[in-house]
Amino acid sequence: MAIVILAFAAFLLFDMNSVILRSKTLQILFPLGVLLLLIATITEVNTAYWQTAPLESIDYVWLALSAIHTILLVYALFFAIPFSESYTDSINVGSRTVTRTGLYGICRHPGVWFLAFALFFLALAMSTLRMWLFVGLVSFFNLLYALFQDLWTFPRIFSDYNDYRQSVPFLLPRLRKRL
Repeated sequence: MAIVILAFAAFLLFDMNSVILRSKTLQILFPLGVLLLLIATITEVNTAYWQTAPLESIDYVWLALSAIHTILLVYALFFAIPFSESYTDSINVGSRTVTRTGLYGICRHPGVWFLAFALFFLALAMSTLRMWLFVGLVSFFNLLYALFQDLWTFPRIFSDYNDYRQSVPFLLPRLRKRL
C-alpha cells in the first residue's frame, strides 16, 4: 500500500510543477502516478484473487460494474477535458479556462466518484479486509488530492476557476442546470 502513497505524491508534485516550476521533465509525474496506482491496484486484486479463489466466489456482476466505472474514470480524466492542455503541454499553455460542459458541468471532480465506485465494486467482487482497506485508502487520498486541486492548483491554473467553483458543486452532482 506504500505504492498508493507514492502515486498520490507523484500527482501532488505534478500539480506543484504545473504551477511553480513548470519543468517539462517533471510532467512525467502524472503518468508515473497513474502507473503506480495501476500497479497498486493490480497487486491488491492479485492478492484478493488468491484469497477469494475458486472463481465461483468471485462475483462477476460486481466486476462488470467496476469495469464500467473504470471506463467512466478514463473518459472523465482523458476525454471529457482537453488532454494536451491538461497533461502534456500544460506548462506552455497561457491563461486557461475550465471545461464547464458534460461531466464537469455536473460537479467539479467527477473522477473522484468514478474511481471510488470502480474500487468499491472491485472490493465487492473480491471481498477481503485488505481489499476494503485499499479501497478506503485510495478513496481517502483521492479526496484529499481533489481538495488540494480545488483549493490550490486549479485557482492558479484556470482564470475562471473561482466563478466555476461558485456555479458548479464540488462533489455532490447537480442534476439540473441553474437558471
